[in-house]
Amino acid sequence: MPIASVIQVGKSFGAERIFSGVSFQINEDDRIGLVGPNGAGKSTLLNILAGREEADEGVVAVARHTRIGYLLQVTDFQAENTLREEMLTVFAEVRQWEHEINELGQALASPAAIAEP
Repeated sequence: MPIASVIQVGKSFGAERIFSGVSFQINEDDRIGLVGPNGAGKSTLLNILAGREEADEGVVAVARHTRIGYLLQVTDFQAENTLREEMLTVFAEVRQWEHEINELGQALASPAAIAEP
């Protein structure tokens, strides 16, 4: 069962057609390489797959409970970090939200919160 499917996706910027008719699926445990010349639309396609940008045509379907992260193509990284640590920076904001939600949950479940009128 695919965790993500891209069906006949297309994207334009103004009058310039970047790509059209792109279709593929990603199954669990797949490892994928996306290669092509500069300006071919690789980053745009990944942005569409990650939900950061909308396609002009076609369908992108992602399985429920599947999260797609995208490590931006930048050279602004911390050289002392491991690859894993650097990749986790993509989710720093989400991890902060999870931490805040957990703290609120604990505060609401405390006896003091329950006893207050």
